[in-house]
Amino acid sequence: MATNIHGRLLTACAVAMCIGIVLSAQQANPPARGQAIIRLKSAEFTPGRGEEPRIPPGLAIAGYAAGERGYFIVQFEGPVLETWKADVAAAGAELLDYIPDFAFKVRMNPAQAARIARLDSVVWVGLFHPAYKIDRDVIRGGVRPYTVRIERGADAAAAAAMIAATGAQVLQREGPIVTVSAPLSDPVPQRLCTGSARRSSMTMRSVPAG
Repeated sequence: MATNIHGRLLTACAVAMCIGIVLSAQQANPPARGQAIIRLKSAEFTPGRGEEPRIPPGLAIAGYAAGERGYFIVQFEGPVLETWKADVAAAGAELLDYIPDFAFKVRMNPAQAARIARLDSVVWVGLFHPAYKIDRDVIRGGVRPYTVRIERGADAAAAAAMIAATGAQVLQREGPIVTVSAPLSDPVPQRLCTGSARRSSMTMRSVPAG
């Protein structure tokens, strides 16, 4: 009896180990080239399949002028290697925040974007639209406090002045984080995001209640 129980335990352990190995192998295998999802706070889409997120009117940009530095998304073919990042930097672009899966928010001009799109390690380059700056947790309607994060490398003082010019009330400023009060039922939040598309690349989210 004891021998049977011992045998069953060994069998169960062996099966569990096999399952664990299979799961590990699946997790280690990234999606096929061009099949990885872009997971933004405001939307998810797979550009390699030709997908595009639905962008509300007034929250998209057509592009940037020649030589004008703006914000783009660069998606690589798989788990990002340091050599791939170095290739992007060598083209004159500035890598900013990581975006799952295998992507970065990048500051560069259109010529640099076109050059980077031709890299073997890159599967897609697209504009970082103002709509992507508004977090999904933003509560619409009523006057509420929101935090606006100013991209590193941007002029925080100029961005704070731009925020005030939209009609939003600046409640507090700590480094790149500005807390504002603005009603989402009027165009203020839209102006906060579109007005900063080229200069400060702000992102906006609700202040948690508490």
